[in-house]
Amino acid sequence: MPPEDQLRAWMLIYYEQDRKLDADKYWKETGKDDFARYKPLIAADGLVKRTAAELVSGVDKPEEKLVALDLFCRTKIANVDQAIGAQSQLTAEQRRAIKENHSPGDTLKQKAGHGMDIDYLFAALASAAGFEARMARVPDRGDTFLDRRRPVAAFIENFSVAVKLGDKWVFYDPVSRFLEPGMLRWQEEGQQALISDPKEGFWAPSQHLEPDRSDRKHRARFKLLADGSLVGSVEYSYTGHPGREHKFEYSEMTAAEQEESWKKSLQGRLSSAEISGLEMLNIRVSAETRSPGGPRSS
Repeated sequence: MPPEDQLRAWMLIYYEQDRKLDADKYWKETGKDDFARYKPLIAADGLVKRTAAELVSGVDKPEEKLVALDLFCRTKIANVDQAIGAQSQLTAEQRRAIKENHSPGDTLKQKAGHGMDIDYLFAALASAAGFEARMARVPDRGDTFLDRRRPVAAFIENFSVAVKLGDKWVFYDPVSRFLEPGMLRWQEEGQQALISDPKEGFWAPSQHLEPDRSDRKHRARFKLLADGSLVGSVEYSYTGHPGREHKFEYSEMTAAEQEESWKKSLQGRLSSAEISGLEMLNIRVSAETRSPGGPRSS
């Protein structure tokens, strides 16, 4: 269904500089201001250029080069904003030792940064690898649908990195957990994103994840016994958005909690089922490996 704020009545009272702009001009100027603001923040220094060259060395296809850069940012750069827990990449002591980053080079040296720091680093690496990369605002349709007739930047505050591939722009989010390279959160798929530009901001559609990369598969191998009961093994695998959903659900659980939760869910549908040998694979592995994650049981 559409997001709640799209269905119910509501009123917004806000403060904003009154520049007497119509909506179309407002967004163009917002994109231009974004370009001026973020251009120095995604500049590549010598270290970033050398790192980009190493990461794409021997890789021919442009898409695969961007995958390599995305994976590096996702797996080698710790996200300071990530909540402390089973998925935390840093201890509390390590967090306190992190200094403020002032450039992508700083983020690269510390191997850690806030979410926007990691976005800036990815954009800098992509630029150093020969791509045209820009910061872009992407609407969140899980909140409300963006109405471009309403000139309020607060309705489009999420940022991704837009990279020019051929004649189209592809959006990258190297920060959000359990995303494959080139995959966006479902809330940001198929949206008109505002790409920053030195002359005027412009709109481009964000991509969808291909259906075959967002899949659910159930496979069973049973033997029918003489008494009519079935005995065998069942395997559930999930990729893309379903896989990410399950990783969020189970990644913070202990193995015992995972088993208890899965048994409760399955026996709610099959009350007579007896489950043993439950094993969950890739639950805490980032989705960029594209390994099917899910439980196996007998």
